[in-house]
Amino acid sequence: MAWRFAVPVTRHARSATVPDRRLVAMLQARTTLGPGLDATRAEDLIWTLGSPRLWHHLRRGCEWTAEDYQSWLAALLRQQLLGAQDGR
Repeated sequence: MAWRFAVPVTRHARSATVPDRRLVAMLQARTTLGPGLDATRAEDLIWTLGSPRLWHHLRRGCEWTAEDYQSWLAALLRQQLLGAQDGR
C-alpha cells in the first residue's frame, strides 16, 4: 500500500470557509466563544473536525454508527468552541 501525502490546504483555498464563517458568526451573536478562541481559530476547528476524511475514517474505518459520530462531534465542538466542560 502506497502512502499518500496530502497537499496542505490554506484557509483561502478551502471550500468550507463561508459556511464555517456563518456558523461562527451565529455563535458569536448568541454567546461568547471559549477562552482564548477567536473567530479564525473557531473556523479552523469546524473545518477540521467536520472534514469528510475524519467522518469516513470513523464511520467506515472504525465502524462508528452515525449516532456515535454525531454525538461525539457535537460534544467536541461544544467543548472546543464554547468551552463547555460537561458536553452541554
